[in-house]
Amino acid sequence: MECGNPLYLEWIGQWMDFAREHNFKSYTIYKRAYESMAKYPTPFIHPVEALCLTGIGQKIVSQLETKLAEHCQANGLPMPTPKQAKAARRKAPLEQPMDEEEEPKAKRLRTQKPYVPGLRTGPYGILLCLLDAKLLDGEGALTKAQIVADGQIYCDCSLVNPDPGKFYTAWSSMKTLLEKNLVYQNASRYYMTEQGTEIAKLLRRSAVGIDPNVKPLDESEEPQPVTRMIPSYSAPASSSNSTASTRTPSSQTTVSSSFRPTTITSRTTSSIPSSSKPMSVIESSSIPSGSKSMLPVEKTGTQAADIASLARFQPIAFLPGTFDIVLILDIREIRGQSDRDYIGQKLMENGVQVEKRALDVGDVLWVARLKEDPIVGPSEIVLSYAIERKRMDDLVSSIKDGRFMEQKFRLKRSGIEHVIYLVESYKSDDSYEIGVEAIRTSQISTQVTDGFFVKRTMHHDQTIEYFTSVTRELKRLYLRKTLHAIPDRVVDRATYLDLQEYLKEIYPSRQYLTSYQAFCSLNSKSNAVVVRDVFVKMLMTIRGISAEKATEIAKTYGTPRRMFSNLDEGGTSTKHTERRKRIAQSNTGAGRKKIGLAASARIADIWYLEEPPN
Repeated sequence: MECGNPLYLEWIGQWMDFAREHNFKSYTIYKRAYESMAKYPTPFIHPVEALCLTGIGQKIVSQLETKLAEHCQANGLPMPTPKQAKAARRKAPLEQPMDEEEEPKAKRLRTQKPYVPGLRTGPYGILLCLLDAKLLDGEGALTKAQIVADGQIYCDCSLVNPDPGKFYTAWSSMKTLLEKNLVYQNASRYYMTEQGTEIAKLLRRSAVGIDPNVKPLDESEEPQPVTRMIPSYSAPASSSNSTASTRTPSSQTTVSSSFRPTTITSRTTSSIPSSSKPMSVIESSSIPSGSKSMLPVEKTGTQAADIASLARFQPIAFLPGTFDIVLILDIREIRGQSDRDYIGQKLMENGVQVEKRALDVGDVLWVARLKEDPIVGPSEIVLSYAIERKRMDDLVSSIKDGRFMEQKFRLKRSGIEHVIYLVESYKSDDSYEIGVEAIRTSQISTQVTDGFFVKRTMHHDQTIEYFTSVTRELKRLYLRKTLHAIPDRVVDRATYLDLQEYLKEIYPSRQYLTSYQAFCSLNSKSNAVVVRDVFVKMLMTIRGISAEKATEIAKTYGTPRRMFSNLDEGGTSTKHTERRKRIAQSNTGAGRKKIGLAASARIADIWYLEEPPN
């Protein structure tokens, strides 16, 4: 293609050669303008028209005008003006034949290829891990810790530690998955979108035979929604037990114990004949056997396998609309000896359903009570909220006689997840018996160390208003949910806390509660005494041993005898200075749970020496 403006091209070429000979930076500018002018086939009337070319600006146009003026003057030619150039440009389309016009080429649409992670990369491992979880329970909700633990087998790079010389880990690819809309995050859980699920299945199919950790995808693994009806019975309760435990494939749809049903639909109690009563719904086991997300937790006196076997139960379920929220008030919660029913009456006036009972732990509980008595199973489930109410004079008294620590210990062992420690101002002058600073310290330690929520009220009526507001909030939280409870036969004081910890690990999005009867049995002062509880209380009498440290020691040894056997190991041939370090060396706790050398030495002196030093 010939240049339409050879004169302009020659002048720009001269300037380019001059700049190159003198090593000027303008060489690259003139070179770009030269190349652009050389490719343009249309003649220009005036240099100002060259502004449409890449690399030619106002400065080069001015230089071209100056050269063109000199050229016209030397050859006796008229100097063209910009107006002439504009007029010629307007006439050009009319003079040009229609068949010679070139139609603008349509831009080709670029099809964006779907994002597919490479083999055994970070996003590859994350997607396959989430796919395993989704095939397992139909939801696939995992935390970062679970993805890091279970997805590492699919990934060559570490999801935790960066490679040498780099500042990021394979987990950093989660940002890409979120941006590509393959994964979405809700609170601390990660879920796969439909697009992410399809890509994960594609990765799994293509990696079979290449990645030894990937098994073929069986389409039958897809979890299907399970529809189950609330049975109605007019027979005795004993017949329902056999029905729940001996259902056959011919009588109803069976669900593999390896998968959790994600959709449960049922008839409401209004659809049940009036001659029969509803029973609490027994779901298929929601605890998958062989799940990768079953992370081991520390156990005391019970092996992890025993806890896992206990966890394979059929949870009791209260469906939305079949239960009410009832406040349980301890019978000892009174305004005064002459006005014992004041609190209960005020709560009922506020629209709160109240019942007074003798509580072994806490002063206020809330239960979900079925509207109709079930044929089998419990009629009440204890919600995971409790209030311990203390008037200021009672708080001072409990600190002085030791009940303060003992009651907090029992609340922490009760299994209630949310404990509210309410302090009601009453005869504040009594606080000066132990000092205002001691009162303040006890409240701070209750919230910071024990993890309770501390609430201050000024008088009885404000306390009653707080009970009412909490009840309303619990109704908002629970009435539209399906509540799940552990069967009474599985609940045992020695294993209950370990079982709850295990259930939170394998299914963190579901809360497992207990029936009211099982809760009372767990926290009865006469029935709930086990060796470990007594061991913890004994250790807490030693100066410097908090509840966290005592519990950590009890987790390590289980019983006082085992701890003494550890101290006595080696007999008289072992120096006592070495013996004083053993508890600290065997401790794996961190933070407030860490046992230091000083505390270890103090325990060894008290438990081993016949006459411990003062």
